[in-house]
Amino acid sequence: MNHSYQLLSFYVTSGVARGWVEVKVVGMHSLLSSLSTTTTSSEIGDFLDHVYSHSNFPAQSTSSTTEQADLLAYAGSNQRPFVTLTYAQSLDGKIAGMDGQQLRLSGNQSMKMTHLSVPSTAIFAFGPGAHVWFPFLLCSLRARHDGIMVGIGTVLNDDPQLTARNISITVPLANQPQPIVLDTALRTPVDCKLIRNFQNHAGKQPWLICARSAMTLQRRQELQAAGARVIPITNGMNACMRKAKEGLDLEKVLEVCKLNGINRLMVEGGAAIISSILNQVSDNPILNILIVTVSPYMVGDGIGIKSSNIDSLSLLRHLETKILGLDAVFAYTTSSANDG
Repeated sequence: MNHSYQLLSFYVTSGVARGWVEVKVVGMHSLLSSLSTTTTSSEIGDFLDHVYSHSNFPAQSTSSTTEQADLLAYAGSNQRPFVTLTYAQSLDGKIAGMDGQQLRLSGNQSMKMTHLSVPSTAIFAFGPGAHVWFPFLLCSLRARHDGIMVGIGTVLNDDPQLTARNISITVPLANQPQPIVLDTALRTPVDCKLIRNFQNHAGKQPWLICARSAMTLQRRQELQAAGARVIPITNGMNACMRKAKEGLDLEKVLEVCKLNGINRLMVEGGAAIISSILNQVSDNPILNILIVTVSPYMVGDGIGIKSSNIDSLSLLRHLETKILGLDAVFAYTTSSANDG
């Protein structure tokens, strides 16, 4: 059965059990309405903690000596980062509109899970090397990773910031995840939010990973002058990525990320990268955790995930499903997630 239709079937079944009563037309989309479900920040945090407890990677970065030791052990035994793939899709399996048009698919509670950490209290320490540690009711997905990766299509269509946010406090720049863009031919605009945030000291210097054979020296110099870090790599022969629009060998990309200090990588899209990672699960898996948010919108014409390798999808092991507002969030792991 097609992966999207498996999610659709489970979503509708869960919805009926939870009181969804009718299908409403909203603009040009259809929306399955609910009697309402509200999930607290603590419950969302517990859901993510449970999901990451099934991997050999620390659920979040804290001052815990044990978790720091686990992090060092993982980092020392692997040639690439721990990878979380996460994306939102419509009920009919679309992640974007026609021509890559950005769609707001996730509801407020699902957005909170991805973006917004909620601290309970703050413990202040003073002196050399001191820091402020916040016990979290909810440590968001982005806050659990030290790098966030997207493709150039996402940058051109969505102009994202790729930052983690907290309620009531400003996340220190040093604690923000590293923004990483797969940009084969260096098409990133010099005035995009990623670069402007860096210029305004509101974000880390973005990394643009490109194909050495596709870039021009002039374009590289323009982006470097604007503030981006350009990282050229030599294309390999990875079968999954040769057909992808990004045109980069994902294994080499991940090796470069690891060599540059990224141990926990969150991949958010777009469609070509997502499809490549999912299609590779059965051959040489690079995925540890998959989190898919399914919204109740029916998009119609648009861009979806192309999963040509059915064997790969069959190796995904379902961990848990969480209903957040009107959204259903599905979490999976792979057989390699616990192998180290």
